[in-house]
Amino acid sequence: MIGRTHHRVAGNGTGRPRLRIQLTLAFSALVAVAVTLTSLVALSRVERAFSSSFERRVTTLLNGVDRRLAGLGRETSQRMRSLASGMLKQPLVQHFLVRPDPGHREVIESAVHMRSLSSLDLLQILDDDGVILSSAQWPERVGFSDPALLELPEGEAAFRLQSTPEGALLAQVVRTTAVLGNRKVHLIGGKVLNEAFLRQASPSQGEAVLLFDVNLQPLSVVGAVSAADAASMRLSQPFRDSIAAGVATRGSLQAADDSVWTAGSWPLRGQGEELLGTLVVGADRKELERLISRLRDRFVVIGALGVLLAAAVGLWVAR
Repeated sequence: MIGRTHHRVAGNGTGRPRLRIQLTLAFSALVAVAVTLTSLVALSRVERAFSSSFERRVTTLLNGVDRRLAGLGRETSQRMRSLASGMLKQPLVQHFLVRPDPGHREVIESAVHMRSLSSLDLLQILDDDGVILSSAQWPERVGFSDPALLELPEGEAAFRLQSTPEGALLAQVVRTTAVLGNRKVHLIGGKVLNEAFLRQASPSQGEAVLLFDVNLQPLSVVGAVSAADAASMRLSQPFRDSIAAGVATRGSLQAADDSVWTAGSWPLRGQGEELLGTLVVGADRKELERLISRLRDRFVVIGALGVLLAAAVGLWVAR
């Protein structure tokens, strides 16, 4: 009887260490799982934070271009008002403009002279019938009629494809009017949206500002993309469709080296709401992807160390 009691106690003593080992290992496994899940959650949050910060770069760049367009419109309007109230009313120019035959050399060259003083890219003077009296960008157009220019809103900046000897240029122009004696003349001047303008958006490293025509062919490019690379960039189909529809949107570009860019677009419409071109800003995701890759590697190492530490502690406790 005593032997049987001793045997039962011995059996209980053997079972308890085994149970303790099992519980310890189970607890260690739970700790390892918790460490792994915590690492994954932390990694996901860090990735979202970096991605959100990257998206804000594109938004900031797009807002900067929009502000620069608005500022350019105000500057052009102010310069055109100054021309109408000052330079155009110089006695010599006024004398020739009110002549029955305004085709005098002083009249023809007046737009060239005033453009150089006002730092404008484009400047034309038209009579009240839309006949071009002087054209700084295309002197040979003097005498031709372009009544569509008179339909531009007076004193307000508008986008227009402006004809030049080099072809049609996308520009932001302003029309203003001056009354000279018994005649009214119209001044249409503005700035071409070229690389000089795009450069004012100040794209930083890994960023670019691109101007596309209605056929999505690049007109001007500044930043981390060359003109040749811009021509070979591939737009994602949803992004392309939205741009073609004239909708401000966000999307992605794929460069010639297969790097992916996050991009945003801003449509440029004429006075009749027709789409004339699109400004696109983009940021290369290459650096972001490298950063996220390094973060993942570090979190994997941290998670693995946590699992090994939990296993080691569990084995030590179970001894």
